[in-house]
Amino acid sequence: MLKQPFRLGEKGQVVLSINSSVQEELFIERKGEIFGYLKSRIDHPELSLTHELSSNQGSGNKLYTDRDKFDYLKNEVPLLQSLIDKLGLDPES
Repeated sequence: MLKQPFRLGEKGQVVLSINSSVQEELFIERKGEIFGYLKSRIDHPELSLTHELSSNQGSGNKLYTDRDKFDYLKNEVPLLQSLIDKLGLDPES
């Protein structure tokens, strides 16, 4: 997680680039721990930590979870969501 690319935003904001929903969940679980580490190393009064989902799925990122695969297909085929709604399907099951 700490090897992910990041960028510095305005006023001491650190923005971590996340590739998938799995990494996002892990980041949310560990955000306090990561922020504590950064705060101990960087003495900035307005330091904050946030994340963003990178949208470069076409660059070779793997789709590991069913949710990642479904979200990717919804982006590729916009009518997929309306078809699922019309047929009453539950993509989570």
